[in-house]
Amino acid sequence: MKKNKILYSLNAEDFQNVADELIERHLTDEEINKIADWVADNIPWHDLISDGIAEIISEVDFDAPE
Repeated sequence: MKKNKILYSLNAEDFQNVADELIERHLTDEEINKIADWVADNIPWHDLISDGIAEIISEVDFDAPE
């Protein structure tokens, strides 16, 4: 697989769909940008990938002593 292949992404429509559900209105472009920055800073990427590896690849035991 290419190193720069995008494996997961969010787009503006994803943010608008959540806003429609939660606050029943569309977000402004400025609001989307601010929220997108917040999301990017707060997603625990390493933890999520680590948990996925542990769950999908059963031979990985992160709790075993080294």
